[in-house]
Amino acid sequence: MRKGISQEIAIMVIVAVTISIAAAFIGWLHTLMSSVKQPEILKIYPADTFIEKQGDSWILRLHLLNQGSSPAEIYKIVIMNKEVINVNITVDPMEEKVVNITLKKDYAPHTMYALKIYTKTGNIYNALTTYIQSK
Repeated sequence: MRKGISQEIAIMVIVAVTISIAAAFIGWLHTLMSSVKQPEILKIYPADTFIEKQGDSWILRLHLLNQGSSPAEIYKIVIMNKEVINVNITVDPMEEKVVNITLKKDYAPHTMYALKIYTKTGNIYNALTTYIQSK
């Protein structure tokens, strides 16, 4: 009589290996599919993005379009060497949005300002804006 492992143990080992391979495949497939999903892609319209004075307040006007397939969640806007603005702006996929943000500092006429727009996915979008004198 030959000695070896029993048939029940061999079946259990084969089932365990099959389950492990299936779990690894599902994890790989999930990673692959999530990397194919396009994050937000913000387009900033420079001709319609500016700073203006309205009464006693300074306003930053942003004209945005999300060309991606995920919502763009903006949490911070930095006007370089001027101020940091914490915001909560969501632009849905394929949505065009105009946002007016009240600023705290004073701005000089005919001056270009560099903007950095931060999203929750870790993307940083750069734009230039200028102060436009109100009529």
